[in-house]
Amino acid sequence: MTLILVTSVHDELYVLADTEFGQAGKTGSQVGPKVFLIPIQAIDLDGANTRTFPSMGFAFAGNVLSGQFTHSLASTCLQNLVGGTTKEDVQVGDVAAVYAKAAEQIVLERWRHAKLSGYGFEGVIFGRSSGGLTGAFRLDVGIDDGEAHALVEEMDFSKTKMHPIGSGASSARARIDSLVKAGIPLRPVEIMDYVIDDPEVLSVSGTVQLAVTTKNGVELRPIIRHRSDRAGEFLLLGVNILSLGMVGSYIPIGTPISVDAPFEHVSDFEVHG
Repeated sequence: MTLILVTSVHDELYVLADTEFGQAGKTGSQVGPKVFLIPIQAIDLDGANTRTFPSMGFAFAGNVLSGQFTHSLASTCLQNLVGGTTKEDVQVGDVAAVYAKAAEQIVLERWRHAKLSGYGFEGVIFGRSSGGLTGAFRLDVGIDDGEAHALVEEMDFSKTKMHPIGSGASSARARIDSLVKAGIPLRPVEIMDYVIDDPEVLSVSGTVQLAVTTKNGVELRPIIRHRSDRAGEFLLLGVNILSLGMVGSYIPIGTPISVDAPFEHVSDFEVHG
């Protein structure tokens, strides 16, 4: 499975996940994508106007094929919207509803061909709605005796700024509670590292991947580590993206998040419990 950590920091949402993909206790890959962008585009009925909305985000924990197939179906739908006008906004809740319906279709189709358990997954859809407010909706997908269900619930950050999801959630909550009791600020990447290193949570491993909401839409960000054997590398899914070379005349480093820096140069984001 995995750990997803959804964190509210200064009116933005940071969504982190580990990169482990595996089955039956065996690692298949430690460069597994679990956090994705959702492009959204609409045209009007006569095709005269096209509107591109700020991108939103999707992350999942659980069955890999179900999660990735759901994203492919739903995100393709959201890039092919048609309406009488393109002036109407798309809300985060609208996108979550599309993902829920797509998820039900996917798990039902898989169950139809092989009536097995384990097709379900947990997910989160996040981004900015009209008015600039950030929001996130949790998705719980499963199938029982041929009846698919995808429950959608809006996440509340008014009392809890950090929500863990997935098989590593209990370990993350224990770490969060201990830090809050000690009066120590919560640093999401440190909590991810803690669970990745927890020998009791074998399903969470690899490294950290991260997305953040911005006024221009959700962005996937590289991470720069400082206190590890990967210090100074621009990591994306655990891969140093500089190793991919130039893209024309551009370097693919974007706007990285700098974490676990020396104290006097800390630029990691913090949440105060």
